[in-house]
Amino acid sequence: MSTDAIRYVLGLDIKSTPQKLLLMIIAHHMPDDGDACLMPQAQVAREMNVCVQQVRAHTRCLELANMLRSGPYYAADGRRLGTRYVIIRKDKEQL
Repeated sequence: MSTDAIRYVLGLDIKSTPQKLLLMIIAHHMPDDGDACLMPQAQVAREMNVCVQQVRAHTRCLELANMLRSGPYYAADGRRLGTRYVIIRKDKEQL
């Protein structure tokens, strides 16, 4: 859990509660020394208590607002394992 990322998300002025919850879940699953969270959309949906389609919709809104970047990640054998989420921080240089 990245307490730094959680603190950053808590300080954001986001009017949509589900979008803020999505960012909080991502921040909670980020390692302290990392900048990305790797997890399946279905897991995010379970933790938010919504369907996967709503996770995708909220993710799109946050991407359009330039607050989040996401994309698939794959195993070495080509199987899709889930989604890579990166919170775009205005107070830090992004990779």
